[in-house]
Amino acid sequence: MNSLQHFFINAWRWKFGLPEVEEFHDPFEKGKVPDIETIAKLKFKDEFVTLMRNRMIMGYFRYGANKLEVIKKLDFITSARQRIERYEKDGNLEHLVDAANILRMEFEMPHHPNAHWQPIDDGEHSHNIK
Repeated sequence: MNSLQHFFINAWRWKFGLPEVEEFHDPFEKGKVPDIETIAKLKFKDEFVTLMRNRMIMGYFRYGANKLEVIKKLDFITSARQRIERYEKDGNLEHLVDAANILRMEFEMPHHPNAHWQPIDDGEHSHNIK
């Protein structure tokens, strides 16, 4: 591997918070499986979850813990859609964090009469949803 290739490989590692490597071995090389931490750092960023968590903590201070009965009555799906529409209009990423928190509440306190968890692989993934 030449020095330019080495530089670009490490540039990606820096971007994803990984340490620089002196000698690079492709973790996705045929027949090799990368460790879970490598995959997690490449595929998942903690910033979004941290922002979600911080907004929920602020919500506790704003609205208190005694609002559970009010929260249970909210239409989470409609509210999440409204936040996504706001994001589409103004590009403010805050709306996506709010939508994610609202969807998390629907997951924890589902309103759907047939709410259930059944993992499926229907071939529809984030990179090919139309």
